[in-house]
Amino acid sequence: MGKFNYRWMVYLIATVILATICIQVYWNYNNYLVNKQQLINEVQIGLDNAVNSYYEKLAQRNTATVALNSEGTRDFLKGDGLFDSLMHRIDISSKGIRGLDSITRDSTKKFTVIRGVASDSLPIFQVPTSRDHTRFRRGWTTDSLSINDTLRPLNFELLTSKVIISITQDTLELGSLDTLLANELQRKKIEMPYGLVFHPENGETKELHSEVVQSAALSTTSKSSFLPRASTLEVFFPDVQAIVLQRILGGILLSTLLVLAVIGSLFYLLATIKRQKQLAELKNDFISNITHEFKTPIATIHAALEGITGFDVLNNPEKAKSYIGISQDQLAKLDHMVEKLLETASFDQQGPILNKKRVDLVPILAQLVERHQLNTEKSIAFKSEVKEAFATIDALLLENAINNVLDNAVKYGGDTIEVVLNATASSLEIIVEDNGSTLSPVDKDAIFEKFHRVPKGNVHDVKGYGIGLYHTKKIVTSHGGQVTLQLGKHKTSFKISIPHV
Repeated sequence: MGKFNYRWMVYLIATVILATICIQVYWNYNNYLVNKQQLINEVQIGLDNAVNSYYEKLAQRNTATVALNSEGTRDFLKGDGLFDSLMHRIDISSKGIRGLDSITRDSTKKFTVIRGVASDSLPIFQVPTSRDHTRFRRGWTTDSLSINDTLRPLNFELLTSKVIISITQDTLELGSLDTLLANELQRKKIEMPYGLVFHPENGETKELHSEVVQSAALSTTSKSSFLPRASTLEVFFPDVQAIVLQRILGGILLSTLLVLAVIGSLFYLLATIKRQKQLAELKNDFISNITHEFKTPIATIHAALEGITGFDVLNNPEKAKSYIGISQDQLAKLDHMVEKLLETASFDQQGPILNKKRVDLVPILAQLVERHQLNTEKSIAFKSEVKEAFATIDALLLENAINNVLDNAVKYGGDTIEVVLNATASSLEIIVEDNGSTLSPVDKDAIFEKFHRVPKGNVHDVKGYGIGLYHTKKIVTSHGGQVTLQLGKHKTSFKISIPHV
């Protein structure tokens, strides 16, 4: 993938992430507004229900119906004081109609008193009792009836007229209404302070919880038809942001998780694309490098063969032998490179195949150091804190892994190299340290990756394929160990840890 395409891919992913966040913020904000309005509506409905309950109880207390039978109606029309006698028995005050309990059976031969909010319109029922008299109640007033009582419509020939007594009260007792409203809000699970303001048509405005009214940010007005004409009742309450957020918390969390999932997926996609881009670049560098490595021995063999064909081989056997030796060396080099490539492919597919045996690492490391010292002018020293260091390993593969690290130090490290073998209670540690500082923190994270080489431009002064340390990590990991790189100011240190068993 080219730099241009990759940059536009980054822009596209950034745009998708930004659009996703904006959409979720817009959706959550609208959800907040809807729930806020819904909460205000619930408060208003609760206020209406409280007002309705208040006036219903008020009507039950302030309304009564006097039903007259035929005899009572004639006496009432004659003006013989029947109604005055009834009113003397009933106490009408601001607290409502009282004294109905003082009316006895003997005093109700000519009339019946029914009490309730709709006593002027509900049907009257006759209730038979065990005694020799009949009680009359409204159909909705069943508090005095037992479950076995039988209700039947009263014979309307007995009741020919009725008089309704009602006390009109245009003011509200905010204290009583406050209790009803608190119950309504509690039932709706709304917990918040509030204040009430009642504006009658003619009269002084009343307030309850004035401190809340003065500081309130929101308010709503009752729409109850029971309120006195041209009067208003308002409830004031503070901003309900906390309550609304609590209600939509589940939606916010779900939305946040979805946004994070989308962002995480897009970042993972971007990281994967970047990784694939880096791998493509590494493969291209590897192909370029391996092509350069292949061309050198091929050109050498080609030149040697031309030299052999350019003179009489039989008359100059020494020269022919030299050319053949050069060709054999270059063919061996090509065979080694092909073997490395095949080994890499095998590691990628199934990992190293181990043939473990219990061996001593001290002589193996000593031989490796000696062999590398013969091929370089750098100083290589070996130091072991123990005389023997046995471990169950695949000696050939592990020797190859350590050889790759030592070869890397010879190629890229400083002039002084030291190989140290330490033994701990659980593992053996092999440290290859040099006084060079050519590696950077970026190389530290990528040096064990396949095909990675420290970039040096188009210079091929150091031979290599970028797979040696990759092989080392695969081999050490398959033994249950680990290999790490530590960078100091004036030193570079590779540490290989191998378990004892």
